[in-house]
Amino acid sequence: MKKWWSDISIVGVLALALVVALPSCKEAEASANEKAVIVAMDQNCIGIASDAILTEGVKAAIKDYPGVNAAIENGVITLTGSIPREHAGELMTAIQSMRASRIIDRLEVK
Repeated sequence: MKKWWSDISIVGVLALALVVALPSCKEAEASANEKAVIVAMDQNCIGIASDAILTEGVKAAIKDYPGVNAAIENGVITLTGSIPREHAGELMTAIQSMRASRIIDRLEVK
């Protein structure tokens, strides 16, 4: 005849193994938060460039166009001034490649 506590001890060991193996709610929440941070970083990597990066790129793009001025704020590039018609397309192509959230074109094309 089997002793009843041996059955209970086997069930207890299995239950304990499951509890140890399963992550706690806090661990699952932390894991979800880490995933959210990683997704945000991934979106940032392929999304909108920082103002510092935009400023550097815009300065390089407009350096050959003395009549063009630019302001960068919160991912938005605002272009002002004037530019010859033959150069407007190449400047806009360079500016559009910079991953700004928006480009405000107030250039006067001559």
